Amino acid sequence: MVLDFPRNRRQEYGTTAPVSFPGPVVETFTAERGAARAGLGIGERDEVAVLSLGGMNTRAESRRMARAVIRAWRAYADRGARLLVLADRPDEPAPDLRDGHGHGGTVVWAGVASDPGTYYRAADVVLNDAMGSAVCDPARNRVPTVALLDAGGAGRPEGASRTAAGPVR
Repeated sequence: MVLDFPRNRRQEYGTTAPVSFPGPVVETFTAERGAARAGLGIGERDEVAVLSLGGMNTRAESRRMARAVIRAWRAYADRGARLLVLADRPDEPAPDLRDGHGHGGTVVWAGVASDPGTYYRAADVVLNDAMGSAVCDPARNRVPTVALLDAGGAGRPEGASRTAAGPVR
């Protein structure tokens, strides 16, 4: 935490520039889980995940992550479980990025949401791009969150390794 810096770091530093902290980075969600689910037409016992990747049309790594998640969702999620994708829908989506279902769960492109907090609160889990602060919103609000990194390596922090299982292609 920035505010405890002088107390925990007792050595002298060569700067006199003031350090300021702007306050909380994320807001507390206002919607309760039941109200968020009802507002989105999701039943209390429905299984729902949210994939939030932002600028799908401009970031190749977002498209790769979306493909990997959607393929896994369709293959392994329980039939009837829904994956709500909060992102720009590709102009001409490839078959693996279209709405619909496979052997398992259903994929629904919700588009860019003006209030993603409602979707996050309604979700059983949020899958979010780890590069940026958007992953902080659901995590701060105690929504189970999985941070994703591009398996292709683009955008991976220097020194970060791939998972033991290797990249998802």
